[in-house]
This record gives sequence, C-alpha cells and structure tokens, in this order.
Amino acid sequence: MSSFTEAIDEVRLWNKALDQSGIAYNMDKSVNSNAEGLVLYFDFEHKSNNVYTDVSSYKNQGQNMAT
Repeated sequence: MSSFTEAIDEVRLWNKALDQSGIAYNMDKSVNSNAEGLVLYFDFEHKSNNVYTDVSSYKNQGQNMAT
C-alpha cells in the first residue's frame, strides 16, 4: 500500500447528491459560503493552532491530527 503524497486544496460536503456536471461545474471555482446544500467547506486558508474553520454558514471546526 502506498501513502498519499499529493495535497488537498479544499474539502466540501453537500447534503444533496451532485451529478457529474454539478461536480465539474463547481470543481475549480470558489463557492459561496451559503450555497444551497453546502454543509461543510474547508478551504484550508483559515487556520489557527492546527484548527481549521469551516467557511460554510455552519462554521464548524476541524483539527489536523496528522503526525
């Protein structure tokens, strides 16, 4: 098993299914933080002490636990 050596630029979670065209349309674009169905959006630009802020309207937080 090989390890992951690439970088993740953004993570977005939606509360609805996106078809292939919807994914392709949004893939390389910034998304409005209160876009319909967007429930989590880590752009990895908003970080403090290894804690990332969700820039969706839900404003969750996530902690980097990588060693």
